[in-house]
Amino acid sequence: MSRGKGMRSREHESFRREATFHAAPHALTEAVLEADREATARREEVAPGVHVLHGVMSPKECKRLIAAAEAIGFTHAGLAIGDDTYRVNLAARNNLRVVFDAPELADGLWQRIRGVVGPQHEGAPLRGLNFRFRVYRYEVGMRFSPHVDVRTAVPLGETRESLVIFLNAEFEGGATRFFEEKDKSQRRGQGRGRKFDNKVRFALKPTVGGAVVFDHLLLHEGAEVTAGVKYAVRSDVIYGPR
Repeated sequence: MSRGKGMRSREHESFRREATFHAAPHALTEAVLEADREATARREEVAPGVHVLHGVMSPKECKRLIAAAEAIGFTHAGLAIGDDTYRVNLAARNNLRVVFDAPELADGLWQRIRGVVGPQHEGAPLRGLNFRFRVYRYEVGMRFSPHVDVRTAVPLGETRESLVIFLNAEFEGGATRFFEEKDKSQRRGQGRGRKFDNKVRFALKPTVGGAVVFDHLLLHEGAEVTAGVKYAVRSDVIYGPR
């Protein structure tokens, strides 16, 4: 069962007073995927480096994952700075998160998507799906402002693409939005101005169980939720050495 908003408010106040915090991943011990479901996701092209996968998870599977995350309890997401350490920056992101290490879930989802993701990325061959999952909870007013994701070295190779599965539909706002990036000659430096003065190219909001897959280095955001509560889970597509 989820905790009350009063408790979350107190937690956010404490995070405002702390520059960094440590959050080790949990182990997902419950089975989420249906054993008899062997459906392969369907790919829809959107733009270079961006596509949607339909039918990655069933609505029942999505509910199971939400319940598993709520049973543990969500805490502030923070910005990763390495070694399971996070930096508080509520101006950049103020959503909640639970982090799971779930090899079985990764293996099951991999069987559904391996045939519809790119076979290589900048010459590096496709290797697999990251078994570290981040389940997000966005309440009204929560968002993850424009940013790019970080390529991270993992045992199979390097994460190159983000995979974000939408777990419910009972919310408004909350789309994944992608931005036009200005030419280097037009940029006002490499800080916040570069990220926040770009025009929106398009916004994606798949149906329950659908995923947005995109290159880590594309400028994007999790737009503000304006009604309800949004749940999503993120993993990464891994590509290996050439």
